[in-house]
Amino acid sequence: MSKILFVDLDTEKISEEQFEFENIAGTGRGLAARLAAAQAVKETGKRSRNCLVLAPGLLTGTRVPCTGRLVIAGLKVRECGIHLANTAGPFAQKLASQGIYALVISGEYNPGRTAVVHLNEGGTVLHLCRELKDKPVSCTIHDLRKRWGKGSAIVGVGPAGEHLLPLSGVFSTYPEQGIPVFSVTRDKVGEIFGSIGLKAVVISTKDQFRAAVQNRDEMAVYSKKLSSLIIQNPVCGGALPAYGSITLMKMMQQNHNIREAFNMETKGKAAAKTKGGIKDDRGVKIRLNRNCAPGCVVGCLNRHAGSREEILSSPMESEVKAVCQLMFRLNNLSFARKLVGRCFEIGVDPVEFLAACKIMFQVEGRSPHLSEIERLVEEVEHLSLRGRALGST
Repeated sequence: MSKILFVDLDTEKISEEQFEFENIAGTGRGLAARLAAAQAVKETGKRSRNCLVLAPGLLTGTRVPCTGRLVIAGLKVRECGIHLANTAGPFAQKLASQGIYALVISGEYNPGRTAVVHLNEGGTVLHLCRELKDKPVSCTIHDLRKRWGKGSAIVGVGPAGEHLLPLSGVFSTYPEQGIPVFSVTRDKVGEIFGSIGLKAVVISTKDQFRAAVQNRDEMAVYSKKLSSLIIQNPVCGGALPAYGSITLMKMMQQNHNIREAFNMETKGKAAAKTKGGIKDDRGVKIRLNRNCAPGCVVGCLNRHAGSREEILSSPMESEVKAVCQLMFRLNNLSFARKLVGRCFEIGVDPVEFLAACKIMFQVEGRSPHLSEIERLVEEVEHLSLRGRALGST
């Protein structure tokens, strides 16, 4: 049965309504926006409650390629209007496979609550996990997967989201037991989680492609055709996942040959497979997450992780490297990798953070240096006055 699931963090009441499909606009992004507007409660100039809506798309949970995005909606904390974002990972596929068209979580601002909503085949349960308060993202994921299984898909926030920093994003886990483990959105919706005292939502079901389909055989045929079109496209299948959106835009502006970039990437990927994989310090082979979710045929992650010495979470690290070069004339992949890791742990997108750093350097009349940027990361981590300013720009 298709349904909409409601969780009230204040009353701890969990309920559901049957969902009737009417048209495409009433699913995914459209449904999330409508529910966010309907559930939000406003009181004479002060909003005492907020709500968060998590909604899979119309084709999510099926074999149609690259349809695993999760729509996130809620009211902006400091502004009027609805904030919409989306993220990757297997969370949306698992949600759609349970017949859930939307999960609506509401509550008042409660910074000490640190709530976790857990879904599995047996139902939905609300937990208060105060031990997770202000924990870094990787520690949060480790603790929740230890409790509910390595295959659990999780979306949530780091300390930045808990403390309502406007630049905070939402983290989303990748498939189990792979590297990289998670990513953070660039859409700045983390503060909505913090506004209702929600740390994370966990779904530990096994099904990922069980959404209702009228004709599975016909859909399988067209899904394969669509997969081939995506993979063979020089931009979607080659240059974009290999170099990231920022670098790709720069290449196009400078009239680079995108098809040539696609051919170079294909050769690099083939060479990587012949090197026996990547191993950790103990010589144990590392499982790489090359796709953000099952059914994704683009494969942005670790597209050029060919040696045993390095693992690249492309395209984020390549994008950060490009931003550092563009904004600060600093070209250092090692620094980019380190910055991505630190920003992800506190739940802030590193590209947005670098833009804030640039403004800070301009205001203070200082020249940018790698060491200075690292100190600014520490300011955000410690939630100092300068850190809060950086996290709010």
